[in-house]
Amino acid sequence: PPRLGRLLQQHQQQPPRLAQRQQEPPRQQRLHRPAQQQQQQHQQQRLRLLQRAVTTSTTSIILPAQCSSYTTNSDSTRRIAYTSSSACDSSLFGTTGTWVRFVSPAGTTMPTSAPSIYACGTDAPGWYNGAYPSTAGSTTTGTVCYNWAGYTCNWSNSIQITHCRTFYVFKLINTPVCNLGYCTV
Repeated sequence: PPRLGRLLQQHQQQPPRLAQRQQEPPRQQRLHRPAQQQQQQHQQQRLRLLQRAVTTSTTSIILPAQCSSYTTNSDSTRRIAYTSSSACDSSLFGTTGTWVRFVSPAGTTMPTSAPSIYACGTDAPGWYNGAYPSTAGSTTTGTVCYNWAGYTCNWSNSIQITHCRTFYVFKLINTPVCNLGYCTV
């Protein structure tokens, strides 16, 4: 009995090992903790990507209708280098205007300096005397000048240009008189 009393006393002073084990997570949970952390990190990463995608889509620019509804012009005689013929744009685009996208082999934009006379397949070539819009979705109103008789802006008319991200569209009207034409580069 004295020995039994000592064992009982030691047991009361020292907590049982079973109680210590219950405080620690089971061995299986300890081994899978890095996998759980990795899974949580992947979920957080997916959430961040989704938030970025939502932010990007809400800040994207909606392009105006003319960026998807225009007439395509691929006439290579409009290029600056073309010097034969005397084409005329005085009845081609109407008085209220037509949205036009220039595509190869015509070139894609209008020159911003005066081409020489008889360039672009016409007598008095038209060039854009202004700055192109620099922001996608924006439209600029500017002046087209026609080079003739020593005057780089002998005639002129207004046009509109819209920046459609990767290309421009031009709202062209009939030229003031015949044998004037819009030039491209």
